[in-house]
Amino acid sequence: MSKERAEIDLWAKDTAPSPELRKQWHAASDDDWGAYADRYRAELAGESASALDELAAEARKHGVVTLVYAAHDEEHNHAVVLEEALRELL
Repeated sequence: MSKERAEIDLWAKDTAPSPELRKQWHAASDDDWGAYADRYRAELAGESASALDELAAEARKHGVVTLVYAAHDEEHNHAVVLEEALRELL
């Protein structure tokens, strides 16, 4: 589904996992989820920290925030980790 069709208000691509990390995750098994999540948390705390802060500031302005992801697995995807990181800031 396109972001236009989904009517997404904000595409916070700077908080997404790096291309390198995404490639590693798509090639990994679900058993590697913990290691992937840890590496993504490190990205969010490091190079993506300012983007995460900006996303949290935007989220504070709204009563409801919906994180959208393309993965078929509802438990093992970057939005789960991003939600945790946002909740810590909110």
